[in-house]
Amino acid sequence: MKNHKLERERIEDETWIKIDELKDRNKELLAKKIDMGMQSKCNLTLIHNDFKKKKNERDLEEKAI
Repeated sequence: MKNHKLERERIEDETWIKIDELKDRNKELLAKKIDMGMQSKCNLTLIHNDFKKKKNERDLEEKAI
């Protein structure tokens, strides 16, 4: 009985350690994905602003003509 209890506790401890490792890996992966998403959003904003600037310049040229 005592051996079974000790074995169960050992297995539970190992399982919790694996769960914690998996959670840490998932947190790191999520942080990387968030960083990539923020970088993409930044690039999209820059492209959008450049597009608006060029469109305004084109519209001014069309008005001048």
